[in-house]
Amino acid sequence: MNKSIFSLLIFIFFLSCEKKEKTDNSIAETPQIIEGNAYGSTFKIVYYSHGKDLNPEIEKIMQEFDASVNTYIEDSHLSRFNQSKKGSFADPMMIELFDLSRQLNTKTNGFFDPSVAGLSVLWGFSKEGAKNAPTQIQVDSVLKFTGLQHAQLLNDSLIKKHPSFSLNFNAITGYVNDKIGQYLDSRKVDNYLIEIGGELLAKGIKPDSTYWSVGIDKPVENAEQQLFATLNLKNEALATSGNYRKFYLDEQGRKIVHTINPKTGMPQTTTLLSATVIAKTCAEADATATALMAMGLEKAQEYVSNRTDLKFFLIWSDDVGEYQSKTYNGFEANLID
Repeated sequence: MNKSIFSLLIFIFFLSCEKKEKTDNSIAETPQIIEGNAYGSTFKIVYYSHGKDLNPEIEKIMQEFDASVNTYIEDSHLSRFNQSKKGSFADPMMIELFDLSRQLNTKTNGFFDPSVAGLSVLWGFSKEGAKNAPTQIQVDSVLKFTGLQHAQLLNDSLIKKHPSFSLNFNAITGYVNDKIGQYLDSRKVDNYLIEIGGELLAKGIKPDSTYWSVGIDKPVENAEQQLFATLNLKNEALATSGNYRKFYLDEQGRKIVHTINPKTGMPQTTTLLSATVIAKTCAEADATATALMAMGLEKAQEYVSNRTDLKFFLIWSDDVGEYQSKTYNGFEANLID
């Protein structure tokens, strides 16, 4: 999502679904739906709660996320931290996201790193918009304080070791899907689909005994949404990351993409066009998809071959500009001709 929290990468189908054996619990009912705009993108949440309206609490969770870590809100806890010289108070949500980010940073060999926030701003990906590409000296100066080791939690505060250190949790906003899913679980809601900015969390089935069916976009620049593949989600989370929608051309006409390699400080130029991840949690799917784009094609292919606990679907461009794709670890995708 973008605000910058990612453009909408996934299109949801509510009509064409895979059938599942009918059970006594499959009772036809009207779904509860909440939808709108959030975090610079759109969201749509569908759940079956036997008539219970849980929308107010869902909205509250999304508002709490805004107040905690939305950097486009000047007085959010994360904005205050980024503006501080030594650190600031961190609310429980911000603490949980920082801890989770450290775990996922380790799992992705350092390629998922929310501390690339300063580099993203340097390269023009902020509310101020794109500027001239920075010099290598400027990039190196920001790289010196990039890395989660430059911050630490102390009780209810997050402390920074350099005044310019900053964070942005845009690449792990699947966390919100998980929080809403946890709430629906606590209210005994067994069947739902949560889509926020293209990130998806699905549980159960619809009352007509069909699975939740979704589509993956064709990675086409500046074009209307086209589908590359469809699949069914079965108690899973899914996220897609790509560089085909959020980029700009610099003064020399070079394509500057929004995915920053945290090891080099440079936008990651790669023939990898799209990375889709299925995981148990939307936060992990989201962060891992971003990390794969930061790795580039060769490192991403090596990484997914060794992560048998997750499912992957990669799309890339070959030497003649044709689309190539591959699934890993049982990812079931139906390609569209």
